[in-house]
Amino acid sequence: MFATFDFLDFFSAFIVLFAVIDPIGAIPIVISVREQGKAINAFKAVAYSLFLMCLFFFMGEGLLQLFGVDINSFAVAGALVLFL
Repeated sequence: MFATFDFLDFFSAFIVLFAVIDPIGAIPIVISVREQGKAINAFKAVAYSLFLMCLFFFMGEGLLQLFGVDINSFAVAGALVLFL
């Protein structure tokens, strides 16, 4: 599994996930949570996000195959969701 690791694929997945997660767009949510007096543990949030990103990077295609969805169909559905 790690023998076929390609840094370009990892970088490409990172850029796509960064665009989808949109940390700049999440700033108003963070501000509203802080105004409510709740604490935000940044390290914990980053650790969970990194774990999920790596999990889906290595197991995402298998998960799609489990549900019988090919990559191209998933890409079109994701584009429609982002468009909406």
